[in-house]
Amino acid sequence: MNFTFTVSPQEVPPPSGFDMGDVRVEGSHTTASSTDGGPRHLMMIHLSVAQLLDRLSRLASRADRECEFMGVDGSFVLHFSRRGDGTLVTRRKRQVIDESAAWEVLRAAVTEAQRFADVWLPQLPVDDAGAEDLALSLSEAKRLLVSQQSACGGR
Repeated sequence: MNFTFTVSPQEVPPPSGFDMGDVRVEGSHTTASSTDGGPRHLMMIHLSVAQLLDRLSRLASRADRECEFMGVDGSFVLHFSRRGDGTLVTRRKRQVIDESAAWEVLRAAVTEAQRFADVWLPQLPVDDAGAEDLALSLSEAKRLLVSQQSACGGR
């Protein structure tokens, strides 16, 4: 599973943590992108990435069994459900996008979120609420991955 997070090219400077953007998910079965639905699927990308990390963290840690992710201020929706064996099934509408271990999905989201944050967070004001949410969610998801890796003996 691979994620891509982008700020919409239609956004005008200066950058903001409330800028609109897109999510693309490439899975083992197919690909889904918020760009496929046109402008109504654009979402506040920094807040949406934070929300996605929070939801995937709860699924991977088994706090939740399923959840729906809807981009903040957009209409792009992904549905995640965790099977008993830890496999996370990702769907867009009723179409299966991916079936992968929940921890691997979280790791893929964290990897892309870190890349996105490295590009965009330095451009945002220090007190930007969207930037703060993304930084906090990213930090917590990374901490969860490290603790999971430690619990599994470094695997």
